[in-house]
Amino acid sequence: MIRGARARFDQGVINDPTRELIEATVIRATLAEFRPLLLVIPWSAVQHVVEHVNPTDRARATSDEYIIKDLPRELFDILELHR
Repeated sequence: MIRGARARFDQGVINDPTRELIEATVIRATLAEFRPLLLVIPWSAVQHVVEHVNPTDRARATSDEYIIKDLPRELFDILELHR
């Protein structure tokens, strides 16, 4: 999340106070404050704008990861996974 906030700051999407707030919030957050979310995104709607993540930047080198910049809210659903 911090890396994402810094990237958005570098792109001019967010300002410095917003970036600092995001970073401080993430640093102070406890693990219990994070929860898994599943985003359901129809491939046909985004296949022309997805970018592959370089293996060195992936959470796991063998996983398939993509970046979809500026995904409109109407193109995905959020499912909360409960324990």
